[in-house]
Amino acid sequence: MVTLALTPGCPAGIGPELFPLAIAAAALPVGARFMWCGSAGHLMRCAGMREVKAERNGHLVLIHGRFGPQMVYCTKEDSDDPALLVTPGAPPDGNALVAQKQALLEAIKLAQSGKLTGIVTGPIRKAALKDVEGKSFAGQTELLHHYLKSDDDPPLMCFYGPTFALGLATIHVPIKRVSEEITADKIYKLTMRLRDAASDLCETPSGDIRIVVLGLNPHAGEGGLIGTEEQDIIIPAIQRLQSEGLHVEGPVPADGFFGNLHRVHKDKWPHAVLAMMHDQGLAPYKLVAGGRVANITFGLTVPRTSPAHGTADDIVGTGTADADSLTEAICLASLLGLHKESARLHKLFHP
Repeated sequence: MVTLALTPGCPAGIGPELFPLAIAAAALPVGARFMWCGSAGHLMRCAGMREVKAERNGHLVLIHGRFGPQMVYCTKEDSDDPALLVTPGAPPDGNALVAQKQALLEAIKLAQSGKLTGIVTGPIRKAALKDVEGKSFAGQTELLHHYLKSDDDPPLMCFYGPTFALGLATIHVPIKRVSEEITADKIYKLTMRLRDAASDLCETPSGDIRIVVLGLNPHAGEGGLIGTEEQDIIIPAIQRLQSEGLHVEGPVPADGFFGNLHRVHKDKWPHAVLAMMHDQGLAPYKLVAGGRVANITFGLTVPRTSPAHGTADDIVGTGTADADSLTEAICLASLLGLHKESARLHKLFHP
């Protein structure tokens, strides 16, 4: 059974008001359950902001949507929820930061106890992660990997829309540090993880997955004239992957790859692309893929997804923000959770 934890994100941002819309619009398997890491009062306020029909019975909120009613269990009492002390659209204060931190830690505890098949996170303020149980994290991906990592390999931040899966070799890293963060072993491990992720997302056998690895430097280094990371790091990793039977191409210049996409028939597009850094991949990918793009973290004990946008402070409460990306995130978390549950049951009954 699919059970997803929902963390609202910053209560002053756009995430909370989009969740009722996304829940109402998502096509989910029968029996899917939601756990809202917050109070019923907060969820009802969010539903009211976008005129989503919702009914409350204690800790339970019933959200009426396109595919019938969806039941959401809320983990907090109204009196204990700092999100209710925050005005949507107002500059975030201490209550907003505490609410974000508490919701994430609540979802982590639920996952650690085995009660979840997935987590869907709303957009947050990075300031909320400066002190989480005495540790500082650059983003939700790093935080969740710290507590929920499935192995010692690096986590894969992946984005999926109606085109191909996009993986990032580095995540929330300053540009001046990107080169030192990339190693041949890391490229190898992340590409292997991207291959498996694309297989799940595209529902294609892993042996058939085609991957393009982008170069780091302009013109993919131009044979070492514009940086040597391609020769020293990326090419050896690709050669290792190819020797193991993976269909990997690269390093490919990033501008040429994205610039030529629309001159290539869609059937010839790769299943997945590994970009070397955040904006190198995400800026053009969002233009190509449109609004239905979700962020996924692979390498956790449970799948985690989120919308591919931030807190959008300028449009909070205006009724103009669409929930397409968050709806996609919920649907993908449900799909990946089903895959994980099927794999668990298969292992249990077929050791």
